[in-house]
Amino acid sequence: MRAATYRAFGGPEVLAVEELPAPHATPGTVRIATIAVSINPIDWLLRAGRLEGVLPVTFPAIPGRDAVGVVDEVGEGVTDTAIGDLVFGLTGVTGATAERTVLSAWAHVPETWTMPEAAAAGLASATAVPALAALGDLDGRTLLIDGAAGGVGTAAAAIAVSRGARAIGTASERNHGFLASINVTPVTYGPGLTDRVGGHRPRPRRGGGRDAARTRGPGGFRRPRRHRRGRRRCP
Repeated sequence: MRAATYRAFGGPEVLAVEELPAPHATPGTVRIATIAVSINPIDWLLRAGRLEGVLPVTFPAIPGRDAVGVVDEVGEGVTDTAIGDLVFGLTGVTGATAERTVLSAWAHVPETWTMPEAAAAGLASATAVPALAALGDLDGRTLLIDGAAGGVGTAAAAIAVSRGARAIGTASERNHGFLASINVTPVTYGPGLTDRVGGHRPRPRRGGGRDAARTRGPGGFRRPRRHRRGRRRCP
């Protein structure tokens, strides 16, 4: 099979396309004939050697973790997926940018999705889901999501809305139309953000305010803390 590879850490110049033996599905995995892949920041960080001490890479390495394709091999123990199914999902640390890709986590592609959308959904969703789970039941709550037009932000916002939450999302003005199209209330970054968010906040009931906020920094989702007179605010 053809695959994008790198045999040493470095910049884009270390990438090459070469012929490699095709991988095979192992127990609990499926192999796909790859249709599309996506590249995330972690992929170039791995290629550059920035994560060598955290996520070791074996050379030759095939960059990418997100892929979509048609299942052509099913590993032992897999019962909910068959050859010919269209699925998207994740490899291990590397392995996606190849004609055949083994997925260790996957789901069937919704009929309304395009192939590029499916290829970009896996890692972003897998990052957003556990962060939202930490907040408990979202039905009827209001979430502020910072960077809502990015990959993880979009996934978090869409999932939150599907679970009954109202999502307010920060984004540059050019992305406001997109956020509105997925039922997220857009607000612009920059000075005055607190007032702009407050303008969209429903009148609080006792102890009201935003229920939670997601940041793009290492802290991820933050639980609100009690403020004076029962009000709650996010740090």
